[in-house]
Amino acid sequence: MKTQLLKRSRSNVTAWLTVLSMLAIISGGAEADVFDRIERLQEQVNEAKSDLENQNYRLASKKYMQLWRNRYKNTEFGVDMHSMSMVQDLSVLAEHHERFRDFFMGQRSMLERHGEAPQRQDPLKDWIAINYILGDGQLTLDWYDLQVEDPEQFSLPGGVRSVLTEQLIHAARWSDLWPMYPAPMGELTVAGQRLDVQKPPLHPGVPREHLDRMLESRKRMMAQLFDETAARQYAVVVASGQVELAEQVWNHALSFRRVPELKVAMLEQAIESGFADETHLAKLKSIKLGTPGLLPLQNKLEKRLAEAEDQEVEKDDPATDEGEADTDLDDVSIFGS
Repeated sequence: MKTQLLKRSRSNVTAWLTVLSMLAIISGGAEADVFDRIERLQEQVNEAKSDLENQNYRLASKKYMQLWRNRYKNTEFGVDMHSMSMVQDLSVLAEHHERFRDFFMGQRSMLERHGEAPQRQDPLKDWIAINYILGDGQLTLDWYDLQVEDPEQFSLPGGVRSVLTEQLIHAARWSDLWPMYPAPMGELTVAGQRLDVQKPPLHPGVPREHLDRMLESRKRMMAQLFDETAARQYAVVVASGQVELAEQVWNHALSFRRVPELKVAMLEQAIESGFADETHLAKLKSIKLGTPGLLPLQNKLEKRLAEAEDQEVEKDDPATDEGEADTDLDDVSIFGS
């Protein structure tokens, strides 16, 4: 799971690099250093991760602390300190570096008023991340359970959903995500409309071939973002047990991008949720052979379904342990007489 989340984090950084480098090239002048800023920030992240992997906790804590203090500015340049891959790194440091842990203890105390979670977006995102960093992720889950007790009153500040979603997925609570994703068809429509990427206008000093490459890069990025959105929406509906709606989401997503890669992405998330069944295996078998990631995914689901079937057979088998124990007692009584 951590490796998958890290890959997603890196793909998001790549997407930001693409968009912001386009802006830097087109805008010129004062914004021409945007790409350099992104590269420097990514180097800082890589150095911090390297120190952490080498267990140089003192140096790593300094670098991660700097990243955390500039967390909202860094988000604009593709580094999200509230993402699961980042808070996992911070939690390791909090475990091995006392002063680092004390800092976040103090941060949480300032965020909480009368022992309650903050209400506004940015403080709430911080509170959720810090709970995990300090090994208290259950506090967030308990808070969430209280929030969704009344679905009609449930609401989240904008920008909090992605942070909370990662925490629930990490806790294997896919079936509890539905209150945050109540309108999958509408969200897919909005995401699908973004696939219509317009060619940027010509600018003095910018060769046409550069603009063409930028257009293709943006198309690929928007397709990737759409696939991620569709996969998440589909998996959430599947995990919530809404079979008919899941099929509607499936068909609606494919109406925007009828490609095998999207099918694989949606089914991969459904399998990750733990709620995929024979219908999803049938969908996998209908996908064009040679599609990247298809066969490993099919093998994974076939193995999981076979294991589930074996468990059901064991439950229905009359030769239970209790029965075998009774037979042993009978044998003892016979030979002991």
